[in-house]
Amino acid sequence: MDDTGSTRPRICDGVIDDKPPILSLPSDLLEEIIAKAASKSSIDLVNIKLSCKDFLHASEANNVWKNVSLEDFPSGWYPHQTAIDFLQHCREKGNIDILYRDGVKEFCNYLVANVSGHEKLKYAAECDLKQAKYLYGIILLCSDDNETRQEGMQHLRDLVTNKCFLETKRSVFNFLGNF
Repeated sequence: MDDTGSTRPRICDGVIDDKPPILSLPSDLLEEIIAKAASKSSIDLVNIKLSCKDFLHASEANNVWKNVSLEDFPSGWYPHQTAIDFLQHCREKGNIDILYRDGVKEFCNYLVANVSGHEKLKYAAECDLKQAKYLYGIILLCSDDNETRQEGMQHLRDLVTNKCFLETKRSVFNFLGNF
């Protein structure tokens, strides 16, 4: 449909184009748009994938999977294989949210070496995941080393500067409460 509600093909530079305008975008730009939507909600990503074949193909880009938000997924046990597969695919693509979740779980599990959990939290914080910045900053504040404490304070200051400290704190507490 064009602006008048017509389903006539558009004519641009003498070429008939019957594709919707969004599908005329370069694939990398379409992938970036889908990645931005997915970074807000995994439900939006699912809806995008279901809307058309072109969106389904573009949604498979690594950038989309790396940035898809997992806020819609509760922390803890996942009873459905589909959810487990989805999270595993996110993990394989280096998704920041799943690295944060895995890092918290590994860091809190003293039966295994929690160094890998610390490194995952650090990486997620350096990628500017707000929840990771908060939790990693709090962990660093517990250090005996003054430089490490200052680094922790900087992570927390970043959240205050971006006016998201309290929202992020609530999100972390909610996540940990569902652990």
